[in-house]
Amino acid sequence: MNNKPLPIIYYLTSLIFYILCVIKFFSSGPSGGLLWLFLGSAFLYFGTNAKNKI
Repeated sequence: MNNKPLPIIYYLTSLIFYILCVIKFFSSGPSGGLLWLFLGSAFLYFGTNAKNKI
């Protein structure tokens, strides 16, 4: 069995975090969305690294 993470999972998680970021920016201001923006960017980075390792 292959234990390598699938990049698509990281990309989908990143997309969800970016959607939450937009929602938080409009509902609670910029300070509420910065955490979600950071998390989305981190998971996009993880997905790129996982894709390069395959």
